[in-house]
Order: sequence, then structure tokens, then C-alpha cells
Amino acid sequence: MRRLCVTGLLALTVLTGGCAGQPYVDTRREAGRSINIGPSNEETVAICHAGVTAPPEAVKLAESECAKTGRVPHYEERTRFTCALKTPTRSYFRCVPKDAPK
Repeated sequence: MRRLCVTGLLALTVLTGGCAGQPYVDTRREAGRSINIGPSNEETVAICHAGVTAPPEAVKLAESECAKTGRVPHYEERTRFTCALKTPTRSYFRCVPKDAPK
């Protein structure tokens, strides 16, 4: 019986860990327009990811988005269950000048 429980827990861990999606920038563009709509813009980058805290891959995405305007990301907040099922957390990073106080 104990072996069955251990096997079941191991299988559950593998299955739920495999469900996590890759982090991505949550941005959308209005068709035919040059402005962004949605949570990401030039000032704030919204990254959807799995887990409670932003993984290194999500931070790297924020860094690359802010680098487009010569700035660096500064973590602001997160919301849960606002993105896709495999990446339910949205972390917001404000793009600030490189020498700005944190």
C-alpha cells in the first residue's frame, strides 16, 4: 500500500511539473494600429509564467524587453490566475533607467 502511495505521489509530481508552460511576454497589438493594447507597453512589461515567483527565464524576458529602450526591469507586482492555464501568474516589471534607485 505504501509503495502505491509513493508511486502515485511521484507520478502526480511529474505530471503537474510537466504542465508548466514557458514564460512569455503578455502583449497584444490592435490590428492595423501601431499602439499596443493589453498589460504590456513601453513602460511596463507583463510576463506570464508558472509558479508564484518569477523564474529566471521570466526575468530574462523582462530584461530583453526593457533593453529595447535602454532601460532595466524593476519588479512591481504579480497577479495570479490572469494568464493561460499553464502559466497562470502575471508578473509586472517597470522599465526604469539603468542608474535609477530601486
